[in-house]
Amino acid sequence: MTRRRIFAAAKTLLLAAILATSFHQRVATFAAAADRAARFCTSRDIACAPGHNHAVQLARCWQSVVEWRFDRDMSNWQIKNYQQALKIEIADDVAWGRSLLVHRDDKEIDTAFELTSTPIPVAAGTLCRLTIAAAHTLDLSMAQGHNESFQNQIRWLDADGSVVETTPFRFAAPSDAWYNVTVESRAPRGAATAVVQIGFDSPNLFGSRQFRLRSVAWFAQPDPPQYAAEGEMISRPQRMTEPCEQARVSWQADTPEGTSVGLQVRSAADRDGGPHEWTPWAGPDGTPKSQFTSSGTPLPAIHAGHYWFQYRLILGTNSTAVTPVVRQVRLGDEQRWIEDRAWPGADTSPPQLLDYAPRRTDDARQPLVFSLSDGPDGVGIDRHSVEAFLDGTPITAQLQRVGTAFRYEPREPLQPVFGLAAIEDWSIANFNSALTIRHGPPREPGGGTSIEVRRQGEKTDTSFALASPAVSVQPGATYQVAIWSRHTMDLRRAGSGEGPGGSVRWLDGQGHPLGDPVRLDLGGPSPQWRQTQLELTAPPAAQSAVMRLGWDYPDIVAGDEAAFADPRFDGPYPESGTRPNLHRVLVKARDFAGNACEQLWWISVQPPPASGVTAVRDDGVILVDGQPLFPIGLYSVWKREH
Repeated sequence: MTRRRIFAAAKTLLLAAILATSFHQRVATFAAAADRAARFCTSRDIACAPGHNHAVQLARCWQSVVEWRFDRDMSNWQIKNYQQALKIEIADDVAWGRSLLVHRDDKEIDTAFELTSTPIPVAAGTLCRLTIAAAHTLDLSMAQGHNESFQNQIRWLDADGSVVETTPFRFAAPSDAWYNVTVESRAPRGAATAVVQIGFDSPNLFGSRQFRLRSVAWFAQPDPPQYAAEGEMISRPQRMTEPCEQARVSWQADTPEGTSVGLQVRSAADRDGGPHEWTPWAGPDGTPKSQFTSSGTPLPAIHAGHYWFQYRLILGTNSTAVTPVVRQVRLGDEQRWIEDRAWPGADTSPPQLLDYAPRRTDDARQPLVFSLSDGPDGVGIDRHSVEAFLDGTPITAQLQRVGTAFRYEPREPLQPVFGLAAIEDWSIANFNSALTIRHGPPREPGGGTSIEVRRQGEKTDTSFALASPAVSVQPGATYQVAIWSRHTMDLRRAGSGEGPGGSVRWLDGQGHPLGDPVRLDLGGPSPQWRQTQLELTAPPAAQSAVMRLGWDYPDIVAGDEAAFADPRFDGPYPESGTRPNLHRVLVKARDFAGNACEQLWWISVQPPPASGVTAVRDDGVILVDGQPLFPIGLYSVWKREH
C-alpha cells in the first residue's frame, strides 16, 4: 500500500472513530441532554405556553373575523394593474376550480399588479393570523415590489388611516397544487385597522406564468383566551442507556379544575442503533384503550427489555377558559431515565448531510464515509430510513454503520462512467416553463429516482425533452435499450421536430447525428408502470448514443401526467479517455417527524496537480509552483496557530 493510500485510509478511520466516540458520548448523557430544548414530532391543537419556559398547553382558539372567497367576484378589493398589461379576472379551470386569475397571454413586457383588501378592524396587541390560499406557476420566493407599491404585506393603520407599521410576507416556489401562506403577527400599538396587499412588480407575468387566489381569511385570538377542548402531542423517540426493570411514567403539570392530562406510551427493542418494531400505544393495562392519568404509574410488562420509548400526551378541558400546562415528562427509574421539557415546538426541519468524504481523492478505492444530523434540538434521524446511491445505483445494503457514521467500501476502484447516466442527471428542456417537471418516488422500493411531468392550469402550448448525456458505444455492437414509463396520454404518435416521443440517436466521433433517430414506442395510456424495450445494433461509424424522451405534440393539459424511471442501455462501453473520473453520491433520510432530505455530493478521482499549484507564503506572497507571482500578494498577513 502506498503512503498516499495509507494516509487516506487513516483519515477515514479517524473520522469514523470520532463519529463513533461522539455517538457513545451522546448515548451516555441522555439525562444531561434533557436540559436542552426538545422538539416533538407532531401535534394537534397544542401550543407552547407563554412565560413557562416552553411548557405545553392547549392551543388558543382563533376567531374568524373576515373571509374573502374569489369564486364570484373581487369582493370589493382594489386593483392596481400597471399599464393594464395583465388580465385580472375570476376564471374557471378544470384542475383549479373557480378562482381569481392573474395572467398575460401575450409576449413579455413589464408587468406589475396589486390587490388591496378593505380595512379590517383590529385591537392593538391582539395576535392576528392571515391565511392566503394561492397557486402559481412561477417562483415567487424572491418576488419584489416597487418602492411602496406592488408589495406583499399587511399595512397596520391608525384611526386616521396613517401607516403605523408593515408586516411583509412571501409566497413560495412554483406549486402544482393549492397551498396556504400563513402570517401571524400582533397588531402594533396605535393600530386600529389592517389592510392586506398582494402583488409584485417582478418577476413579470406572461405566457404560461399565472398567479391564482382562491381565498383570503383573517383571524384573531379573543381576549380573554379561549382554548381548544382537546389536543395531543407525539414526542420524539428516545433511547435508554439500558432497559429498566421497574420503569414508571411521571410528569409535572398544572391541572386547573375541569382539565386533564393523559399519556400513552409505546416502546421498541433496539436494532442497529434505532427502534425495531414499536408496540401499540398503550396505557397502564398494556392496551390502546387506556391512558396514564396519574403521575408515577408503573409501565406495563409489554415494555420490558426495551430501549426505545415514545409517548403521546393528551390534554383536555371541560371549559374553554382554562387549560392544563405540562412542564416535564419522564420515563424510567431512579438510576436510568429519559426526560423531555422546554419544548420549543414541532420539528419541521429535515436532516442535513453533516460530514462526508472523500470529495477529491487520488485513491479510487477510498471508502465513502458520511454522517447526518437532525440539529441540536431535532427529534432524531430514523437510521433505518437512510438510503445511498452511487452514480444512481443503490448501495444501501452495503452500508456499514460506525456510530453515527455510514461507511461504504467500493468493491472495485471507481472508474469513469461510460454507460447511461441515471435519469436524474439528464438534461431537461421545458418550453416557457409551462410544465412541472420534478423528481418523483422510485418505481419500486430502493430503486432510483423517477422524473414526473405534468401540467396545472389552462391549456397552453407545451413541449419538453429529457436527454441523457452521450453514451460511449462500440460500432457494430448490440445494445439492450429499455425505459419504464407510466402516462395518462396516448403517446403512440407523440413527437417533435427532434423525432419521436421516445428515441435513441446515434452520433459519430464529432457528435453529428447518424441517420434518423430510432423510435422508442411509449404506447397508449398506461397508468401503471410499463417497460419499453429495444435491441439495437450500433452503426459502423457510431461512437456514442443519446437517449431522449419528450414531445411537442400532443400538448400536456391539466390532469395529464407522464413519469419515467430506470432507463437502461446495456452493452459494451469502450473507454474513450475523455470522461472525467467523477461520481455522484445521493443520500436520502428522514427524521422521526417525517421530515425528509435528499442531498448529494460529488467525488473527483484524480491525482494531485503536478504544476500550477498555488500557495500563500507566511508573509502573504502568492506562490505558483513555489515561485512568487509578482506583484500579487495578500495584505496584513501574519502566521498563527489554529
